[in-house]
Amino acid sequence: VGDDGFVEMGADHIEGITKVDDKTVRFATKEPMSLVTFQNSYARYLMPLPKHVIGEIPEAELASHEWFAKPDVVSGPYRVTAFDKDHYVSYEANEKYWKGAPKIPKLNIRIVEGSQLYAGLQSGEIDITQNTMSAIPLEDYESLQALETVETSFGDAITNQSVFINTKNVPDQKFRQALLYAIDRNQILEQLLKGNGEVVDGFLSTAGPYYDPSIEPVSYDPAKAKELLAESNWMPSSPLRFYIDSGDSTFVNAASVIAAQWAAVGIQTEIRTMDINTLMSTAGSGDFDIMAVQYTYPPVDPYVDIAWLLGGEGSWTGYSHAEAEEALSKIAVLSDKEELKEQYGIIDRRMQEDVPMFSAYVIRTMAAKNKRLTGVNPSVYGFFNHVEEWDITG
Repeated sequence: VGDDGFVEMGADHIEGITKVDDKTVRFATKEPMSLVTFQNSYARYLMPLPKHVIGEIPEAELASHEWFAKPDVVSGPYRVTAFDKDHYVSYEANEKYWKGAPKIPKLNIRIVEGSQLYAGLQSGEIDITQNTMSAIPLEDYESLQALETVETSFGDAITNQSVFINTKNVPDQKFRQALLYAIDRNQILEQLLKGNGEVVDGFLSTAGPYYDPSIEPVSYDPAKAKELLAESNWMPSSPLRFYIDSGDSTFVNAASVIAAQWAAVGIQTEIRTMDINTLMSTAGSGDFDIMAVQYTYPPVDPYVDIAWLLGGEGSWTGYSHAEAEEALSKIAVLSDKEELKEQYGIIDRRMQEDVPMFSAYVIRTMAAKNKRLTGVNPSVYGFFNHVEEWDITG
């Protein structure tokens, strides 16, 4: 494919993809790529489609063709029967599923606000939530835990409340270090998240295979922050613009605490809240000084996200460093766990040293399940792997 990721107009095949036999396809990449990255960044998006049904439909018409609204040939445990992209997706069981016919004949995924989850779980309209697909508000945790019909659990800490610093607008390393030393992240974790999470430096959390426990998070030290500010050669002429997601009520409160702690050491900020779509647009434009958003770096392969976020010119941080770039180039071709761990450790240490981003906290989110539902426990990964075994009792 070309540099834009597409084949030339009119092409009838893709170079580098070869049929070996009826059950084997060979992929050749332009540049060296580890099997880990290929499996998690490319292979997971490869879906079988029924050539005998849609093979004659012109490519330009595929996206809008009626078959995709109600596919009747599927390889999974359920097939879609109806959907409204803003409200629900309804399914019926695929009796010919290769792992066996699902025990529950119909499945319905509801699309609701996080604030509606408690009422739905309480009434029984909702049977189960998943840790990252559903956002149960922190203020509803205790109420859910008190429901006799519901079981609650917490997933691995993988959702990182990442704070990105535009290094073009905040160019001094010591100033950025001061921003980190000035924050009492453990206090925020205990008081606002009730301890449901962890504090780390960099991108990786303890849930992943490449986390390096020797990287101790920077401790709260306002005196050190003031010392670094005194040594810094840079001071903003106006308050730093701190952009946050208005829909993340926990971090809206955390941002107020962080801003107050920055003010205590002499750093003035202006918090600006906006909806997530506007926040992402602002992040892409680079028109911010500091920006925070929840970001889940896939533990099994965080390479693609980290490489993009540290992509220098055009990335959210605008940050680049030769050591980090070298580590990323090695990660791109490595598959050995210990070797990968070493290279990711280099990157997280650079984050700690140069602070183009930092983790305010990593969230361990709640999931909930009605006790009448059996054969499943909410999990961060693999939630639907055995959906055919789910059942309803009572």
